[in-house]
Parts: sequence; structure tokens; C-alpha cells
Amino acid sequence: MNNWILIMLLTVLSLQGIAQDSTSYEIFVPVDKMPEFPGGEDSLMKYLSENIIYPKGATKSGIEGTVFVSFVVCEDGKLCKVKTERDIGGGCGEAAALAVKDMPNWKPAYENGKPVKVEFMLPVKFEIPSNKYSPKERKSARKATRIERKK
Repeated sequence: MNNWILIMLLTVLSLQGIAQDSTSYEIFVPVDKMPEFPGGEDSLMKYLSENIIYPKGATKSGIEGTVFVSFVVCEDGKLCKVKTERDIGGGCGEAAALAVKDMPNWKPAYENGKPVKVEFMLPVKFEIPSNKYSPKERKSARKATRIERKK
């Protein structure tokens, strides 16, 4: 049931890897070892499903689509420079960016045995459930989206 709410299914974890050494602007493509969300790709999707709330204004307006959020995984695994690159409106871009900002530290990328910065582009898909769900199922799912954000 919560799966449809997780509109943010990562159709393709099209994470672009552009790495930069912290002491220079040299770009490494690809790096020896890409950064990783703790627990891997499945854990990333689970995190997004539990931490992104479909904005009420977007659902009322019927806004659907894919938001692209870019961010940098630094040498220590912290995320910085979180930016909504492509927004679909209705608060979807802000919801996706907020979830990314709240992510735990990642395992950093490595190039030649040294941790390096890597920039990612994360697609987050927002999709309103179709009428294939009964009104009772849709109501139940909407309640599930009202998750209290951890502070």
C-alpha cells in the first residue's frame, strides 16, 4: 500500500558520478569506487519512501512527474550542495530536496585510494495513484503519508 505513495521510486538510480579531489578541481570520471548509501540501493529507496511526503497541493492539483535533485557526497560521506535541478511544482522539489538533506552520511567515493567528492543527480518520481485503488485504499494510503518528520 505504501508503495504507491512512494512515488519517488527510482526508476533508474541514474546517479551521475563526477568526482573532484578536495585540493583541486580535477574531475574523475569514473572513480575507482563510487559512494554508497548505507545499506545500498534498496535501503536508499526505502529511506525515500519513508521520508518523502507527497505535498497536498501537488495531489490536489494532479501534479505528477520526476524531480531531479543534485548533491555532492563529500570525502567524509556528508552530503552538501543539495539543489533541486528540475522541479515539477506543487512543493515536490522542496519535498525531495528536504529528504536528501536529511539523509544519513554515505560511504565516500575513492580514487587512487583517496576519498574524493562525487556529485550525484537523483531522479525522484512523484505519481498519484490511479483509480485502480478503492477509495478506502486511497484514504488509508493518504494517512500513511502523514509521517511525522524527525527533528
